[in-house]
Amino acid sequence: MAMRSFLTAMVFLSALVALLPQWAAAEAVGRLTLVEGRVDRLKGGQLPAVQVKQGDEVEKGDVLRTKSLSKAQITFVDNTTLTISPESRIAIEEYMVDAAKGQRNALLQVFQGMVLAVVSKIYQTEKPDFVVKTHTAIMGIRGTEVGIRLAPNDTTFLNFEGKTQVGNVFPEVGDSKFKGAEKVAYAFGPATVMLGPMQGTVVAMNVTPAVPFNLVEEDRKSFKRNFDILPLSMGRGGGSGSGGGAVCTAGTATTLASCGPSSNVTSSSGGGGGSVADSGGLSNSWAPAGFTTGTQVIIIPPVVTITAPPIENYSFTLQYAGTYVLNGQAPSPY
Repeated sequence: MAMRSFLTAMVFLSALVALLPQWAAAEAVGRLTLVEGRVDRLKGGQLPAVQVKQGDEVEKGDVLRTKSLSKAQITFVDNTTLTISPESRIAIEEYMVDAAKGQRNALLQVFQGMVLAVVSKIYQTEKPDFVVKTHTAIMGIRGTEVGIRLAPNDTTFLNFEGKTQVGNVFPEVGDSKFKGAEKVAYAFGPATVMLGPMQGTVVAMNVTPAVPFNLVEEDRKSFKRNFDILPLSMGRGGGSGSGGGAVCTAGTATTLASCGPSSNVTSSSGGGGGSVADSGGLSNSWAPAGFTTGTQVIIIPPVVTITAPPIENYSFTLQYAGTYVLNGQAPSPY
């Protein structure tokens, strides 16, 4: 009964948000405390999309999108943080906090990608007050650190700290009213599962959550590595080259010979970045900003000519003589 009440409450909350008047005055529910790369916002979920920057406020109804090699972090009014991985999309459907009464009503939706939610304060309520929906699942956070990863046909929840209640997004999935063959769906697990610290589950389409599995610290580290992005600022330096080849670094010009045959070596001095020649004879400088290199040395490998062996013609005659007899028969499957 408690599990069914949880799902009913989540659906009611979603319906209530959908019925809210669109003209209601929006107010800031948080702020972008980290923006790296290209991140945009659809105010009220409507076009046009506007690129955001660190320090911008977010409001109820906003949809945030991170592009490739980009990420963002929202710090809400109750100091809860939501870190959004590259190539993700989330919506803030509802976020209301009344600290004086110890109440919170938060409803987020993840459409794509991965997020890490760190809930700073847990209010003592009978039902979850921080809810996240995906295309397959609904989750009520009673814990403090939860990772969510979406795949085309399922959602993975990794509960690192505290407790999290997880169920299918459709409340009828796993309901006790299922009879006979329909009970196959229910056999995968109860209607909802409660994840403890360092536990996870997977919720596929139209089935109940999988039996919780245990996590180790390396799972937490591995998940958080998905939020790391490559440096977007690359140093630029001058130089030229002709032809491709291996690259090695020498401290002074007098040590160039240590990198390879002197007849095939060219060099350029590094500053903000070294000069590396590509196969088209163009210079493509690279190095993270602020990184100083020594002398960049390009070794042009010798040209090797491979001669294909001559084509030869072969002929043969295959002769077969003998008798094949069937001595047995496979047993009948019936």
